[in-house]
Amino acid sequence: MVGLFLLIVALCLYFCRKTVGSLLIFMSFCLDGFQVLTLSVLGGKSSDYAFIYVVVVTVYHAICTPGYFRRTVISRYINLFLLMLLCCSLFSYFHYGFSLYQIFQASREYYVILCYYFLVRLPLRQVSSILKILSCLTLCVSIIYIAQVLVVHAPLLPYENVDKIEVDETTGLIRLYNYPILLYFFLFVSFLYPSFYKQKAKYVRGVCLMALFCTLGRSGIASVVLLLIIGLLLSGRLTINLKTLCVICLFVLPFIGLVRDRFVSNGKTQSDFAFLFSGDLADMNMGDFTKEGATLTYRFAWVYERYVYLRQQNNGELLWGLGLISGNQPKALKMYDFKLGLTNKDTGYPHQLGTPDIAWGNILSRFGMIGIVFYIIFWGIIIRKMWKSRKEDPIVLCGMLYVMAYVMTSVAGSSISYTTFMAFPFLILSLIGTTQKTKYGES
Repeated sequence: MVGLFLLIVALCLYFCRKTVGSLLIFMSFCLDGFQVLTLSVLGGKSSDYAFIYVVVVTVYHAICTPGYFRRTVISRYINLFLLMLLCCSLFSYFHYGFSLYQIFQASREYYVILCYYFLVRLPLRQVSSILKILSCLTLCVSIIYIAQVLVVHAPLLPYENVDKIEVDETTGLIRLYNYPILLYFFLFVSFLYPSFYKQKAKYVRGVCLMALFCTLGRSGIASVVLLLIIGLLLSGRLTINLKTLCVICLFVLPFIGLVRDRFVSNGKTQSDFAFLFSGDLADMNMGDFTKEGATLTYRFAWVYERYVYLRQQNNGELLWGLGLISGNQPKALKMYDFKLGLTNKDTGYPHQLGTPDIAWGNILSRFGMIGIVFYIIFWGIIIRKMWKSRKEDPIVLCGMLYVMAYVMTSVAGSSISYTTFMAFPFLILSLIGTTQKTKYGES
């Protein structure tokens, strides 16, 4: 009921021209509810509410706004994505025999990509307001996240799998995954565009860095630190860059032992690569990964198991994927019997067609090799567009690094495979072609 109420409020605000409030609610649907409005709180999937919001707003503008579907490089690829989605839907219907309802149930969230058209049309003043509020929300959630890990050692924010919380062997800290999804972005902003926070930038840096290390994610920490250094070099302010790098080094110094152990000793990095190069992925089961802790190997093996199955088929399955159907549908459980995957608490079987652990597995399952190629090109186009405008606006540079961070960690997370994740990069794209003074009111 909470989710439905927020959806109605968001649409009413939009049609009353209270766009900032409306889009903040929409962004909450796209950004995991800011880790506060979770599934149990909303009473439904946030992607479903985002889908309904996008459909209503899109239909409204299609009827009332001339030239709404403006032609851009991004829009051409969105059209190609919709064409690919249509082809996969037809393949699922005629080849796999899935019902139209089953196909719609599995594909509806992908239509959220249409949010591009109303996000890139936003006035700059509204984008600035949205970014400021998102920054405050991210900072608040980051503080609570740090308290969860370092102080109370238990979730303070809503957490869906309380019974599956694990203690990291290396650090002795609990491993929680409900950190704010915009943490990376505002960490980049605090270093590369400190005037966004005025005199409070150094405090934001400290909070964001602490939250980053509390995630205990090897790929995330390594990718963000590397991209932050690259961003500092690209910003062109050598003196400030050296000063900032010294601050980072001083902050990391007390954690050297922790980081070393996390990446080398008990963090399972060595066992990950040992398994990867052993050539025995096809013969493994979930017990092997639980026993050895080789999380990277598990992710690659999850994809490999589905890839081998698709390659053995002879009717275009490798091109178009395993079909658009929910993985917990009885028909899907009858058709597929993959051994690797997290256990679905509703069915008791491994998740057959989706995983939160690796984006490319989701893309391969849903869209096949054609989808893999499309997603690589699509994210490459967005990064390239931001790269060309990186000197125009430091926020765009931060947006580019944010997207790159999630692309780099796509072997350890599934974010880039969801169209809801695309909403925030689309918001950043609306800033291209404008001046910093116009957006942020600086002198």
